[in-house]
Amino acid sequence: MASIMKKKNDLVRRAFQISFYLFVLAVVMSHWIESKGIVLPWNVLCNFHAICPFGAVETAGRLIFSGKFIPKIHESNLWVFLGIALSTAVMGPLFCSYLCPLGSVQEWIG
Repeated sequence: MASIMKKKNDLVRRAFQISFYLFVLAVVMSHWIESKGIVLPWNVLCNFHAICPFGAVETAGRLIFSGKFIPKIHESNLWVFLGIALSTAVMGPLFCSYLCPLGSVQEWIG
């Protein structure tokens, strides 16, 4: 019984990983296509810099020490970072095991 639950959990986790990886890839590719002057039928409001939690750490450091945002990074980084920090505090390593594209790729290669 435990083996069936583990397989089901692994399947759900893999589905989340792939879905979120494809979402991030779509954001990056849409932004790149628009930067080449091609108009897409949907409006992409952000680029990868706006959803990257590592950018949030960098932005937070600069905001604390100099009171400014990093020019290329959007303030949404701080919201992403806050969401990750809160979800990790409440539910453990949810972000790293289910959503982080870098962690997913590392797991798939390993």
